[in-house]
Amino acid sequence: MLRLKGGSCDPGLPVVDTAGDITIEPAWRAGVSKRGVIRSGLSNKLLGVKSMLIEYLSDRVDLIPELAELHLAEWGHLRPGQTLESRIAALNGCLGKAEVPSTVIATDGDQLVGSALLVEHDMSTRKDLSPWLAGVLVKPKFRKAGVATALIQRIEAEASALKVPRLYLYTDKESGFYAKRGWSELEACEYRGILVTIMSKAVLGPTQ
Repeated sequence: MLRLKGGSCDPGLPVVDTAGDITIEPAWRAGVSKRGVIRSGLSNKLLGVKSMLIEYLSDRVDLIPELAELHLAEWGHLRPGQTLESRIAALNGCLGKAEVPSTVIATDGDQLVGSALLVEHDMSTRKDLSPWLAGVLVKPKFRKAGVATALIQRIEAEASALKVPRLYLYTDKESGFYAKRGWSELEACEYRGILVTIMSKAVLGPTQ
């Protein structure tokens, strides 16, 4: 019997509470991978810069408050009334490794550069779709240098290793960016008063 990891993970966009028992679920829901655990040091160098790495947030919990502030500034309009404390608590619920939910961050030494999350759900109205790429964010001074692409690719690799056949995301303004990276539009809809595009991408190869 497989059980979904308990707790609640909310990257700043809606994520369902996952505390209940779930049986006979796909391997990724229990963090099980026949290909093994993806280590934080696997393919983690970015842009040829030796000091810039992609690692699990669980290995850099000291950066959670700063990341929570960045997420709140970027997506707070989607969750009116959400506080920094609740955002920090949500990120503390996304500290898995090679499982759903989990968070990866790009760092340059002790400096936080960006983030991406792999979560069970990211839209309260589309619980039929799962799992999701969420929380993709890069600090302004590091943008247009390939960091976001590297973070996205890391989450795609994590999902593939967990035998996830397809990932989903939603965006209100970056559909073109994701389309250039192999994501396809699934539908456009209004969510929390904002027009968004739901996109998907197959991440499991034909021989996997």
